[in-house]
Amino acid sequence: MFEAIADQAQSGKFLNDVDFFCISDNYWLGKTKPCITYGLRGLAYFELSVQCAEQDLHSGVLGGVVHEAMTDLIHLMASLVEPGTGKILVDGIMEDVDPVTEEERKLYESIEFDLEEMKESCKVKTISDKLLSDDKVSVLMNRWRYPTLSLHGIEGAFSDVGAKTVIPAKSIGKFSMRLVPNQDPDKVEKQTKAYLAKVFEKLGSPNKLKVEMVHSAKAWLSSTTHPNYDAAAKAIERVYGVEPDFTREGGSIPITSAFEDATQMNVLLLPVGACDDMAHSQNEKFNKSNMLNAIKVLGVYLHELGNIKGPKPSKCRCEPLTPEDLAMPGAFARAFNCKCEM
Repeated sequence: MFEAIADQAQSGKFLNDVDFFCISDNYWLGKTKPCITYGLRGLAYFELSVQCAEQDLHSGVLGGVVHEAMTDLIHLMASLVEPGTGKILVDGIMEDVDPVTEEERKLYESIEFDLEEMKESCKVKTISDKLLSDDKVSVLMNRWRYPTLSLHGIEGAFSDVGAKTVIPAKSIGKFSMRLVPNQDPDKVEKQTKAYLAKVFEKLGSPNKLKVEMVHSAKAWLSSTTHPNYDAAAKAIERVYGVEPDFTREGGSIPITSAFEDATQMNVLLLPVGACDDMAHSQNEKFNKSNMLNAIKVLGVYLHELGNIKGPKPSKCRCEPLTPEDLAMPGAFARAFNCKCEM
């Protein structure tokens, strides 16, 4: 689909007259404070398989005799991330991550965020009240601007109710990394495969190892000074009476960068749901008050876009567009891609 969008945009048949993009597919950081999202992490999703036989084996007959695939797989999966810290152990994975600037740290410090509310809303408080960090800034940075690795599951293992003493012939582990700006999924794939091959070699196992990145997406980061973001901020302030926080998101929405890459137009993420909506989980909800205010925000946002004066920001020092330029589809938004520093 993404390739089709790019082809159509380049041919002038689709999205060529779009000035701005607005996507509502994420959530507030808390329950009450609206926010605007300007960044998303990317994704690299892997499947790691180890095979020891052509068919499942009886543990009473061959346990302690063969090199079991599940044993190798568990060792490999456990070698990817450090318990207690969440640190990714894949060699070189942090080399393309930008260092934190003082300006960026101050931005994170100013964001309204309650750790206790987060623990309660994501339903971990009653199970484990301890996070990897109790520092607000560290938690936000680990959610948004640092890469993370999570283990998701194992295929081929016995998981039904009851007991079964089989040795799986093949076990497949599933894990993913959330990527940040400057991290290239293809490079991450090579680093991950090389690391797992090194760990597997140290095991001295004769089993067959296969590592595959099944899908990926690059991280996305926008500019909060763009008129598109100004319009959204004014709309939120008009409806809610407060200035929104500018936040990033730990998840991945691939269509965001697909639209931006295909059209070179600004993309805005305008969340309208609360942090406790339990997205993609049991008892997912959407508050009535959020729904009603979302309608108001969208209306004011479109009104503010229509009120933008002229084909470029007032602070822009670029040469004005000619009538011929303005007659071209999408010229209104392209004028905002100015080359000056505003």
